Amino acid sequence: MGRPRKTPQPDAPIDFRALTQQQLADAVGKSARSIRLWIKEAPPEYPFPKILGATDMDTRYSLPVVIKWLTDDAVRSALSRIDASPENQAAANLRDKVAAATLKEIDIATAQGKLVDAEDVERTWTGALARFKSSLVNGKSTFADNVLALPKLDFISISEAYIDLINDALNELADMNVIDSDADEGQGS
Repeated sequence: MGRPRKTPQPDAPIDFRALTQQQLADAVGKSARSIRLWIKEAPPEYPFPKILGATDMDTRYSLPVVIKWLTDDAVRSALSRIDASPENQAAANLRDKVAAATLKEIDIATAQGKLVDAEDVERTWTGALARFKSSLVNGKSTFADNVLALPKLDFISISEAYIDLINDALNELADMNVIDSDADEGQGS
């Protein structure tokens, strides 16, 4: 099972430049086993930083140095996964040029008025649909009058009157010039 660990006194200050393996594990939120694996699996050209003591039990670790090593190791690991071949670089450069050209085309189309900001489209259509809804709601009284004026109240006649109400509202929506309507609203009319 191993020897019991010494627990530091709550009031004893901790020197973060000389941590035990367990203190280091606690500080970085890993297990002591993870620390041992880091030490074991560290490449020879980038050994895990430790302050050697007289024995393995006396080995200490500097938290700032270990954090720098972990950061550098993560960067080295990420860089090792990057394909730096000339073909990949050429493809990356081509993607950058295509993206820049696409953005330029978008800017030109926007300046020429061929593209509209999504917020403007949403505001315009929200207004148009609100007017459509209002047309339906206001048409209810017309619908009721039309139904009451029917010579006979049957399902087909009522359905036709309802379809007429919806068609009238849809025709009104189709006849709306949503861009001019939106501009009129912005002028406070």
